[in-house]
Amino acid sequence: MSLRKPDLQSLRKIGFALWDPIGLADEYDNGRGTFVADEYDRYLLKSLKMAKGNASLNVIAEYLCWARSVHMGLSGQTMPTTNELNTAQAILDLAHRSRLH
Repeated sequence: MSLRKPDLQSLRKIGFALWDPIGLADEYDNGRGTFVADEYDRYLLKSLKMAKGNASLNVIAEYLCWARSVHMGLSGQTMPTTNELNTAQAILDLAHRSRLH
């Protein structure tokens, strides 16, 4: 999926502000973002693709939960967290806004 740079920046802001399962937001926010900026890209881009394909909030949140708990191997909840639900909603909102332009 090809995104305009502002779209990718918006997606990264969502990921670091709302999801950030491995705690890199401080690095990203403190100007050292070039080292960590793309850390979550694959998951966020797939979530956006899902949103543009009319996936539901729960389906996207479950994917983010899978990415965190299985793919990244982080322990904890195996159900979507509040952060994952909020991230999924923000991604759905971004997909909706991009359809309007």
